[in-house]
Amino acid sequence: MQAARELGVSTMTIRRWLAEGLLPAEQTAEHAPWRIRLTDDVRERFVPTVPDGYVKLDEAARQLGVAKQTVLNQVRAGRRRAVEVVDGKRRGLRIEILANEQGLLIQANDVAKGC
Repeated sequence: MQAARELGVSTMTIRRWLAEGLLPAEQTAEHAPWRIRLTDDVRERFVPTVPDGYVKLDEAARQLGVAKQTVLNQVRAGRRRAVEVVDGKRRGLRIEILANEQGLLIQANDVAKGC
């Protein structure tokens, strides 16, 4: 699969990203091959190292005080940025947490406890 070669990952990884909705693609008919358009915008989502402000999915969900699936839905809908780290031991999906969102859950818990 050409997309796998260009992004430096396996075809199974491409299939997982397609199933998770993380890689934009289309099929002309059911069971037809996927058509993946690797635009510059799409390529920018696949990076060699973790950028500042990006965390693992479970950490993003914890910081935001929502379920992991909610975070993934936000990414799929384009309301939250995410990248896929493709090199090294720290590979995988990373979610952007904005500076004004960091520690929201901790702050809410402190307010609830009267701190």
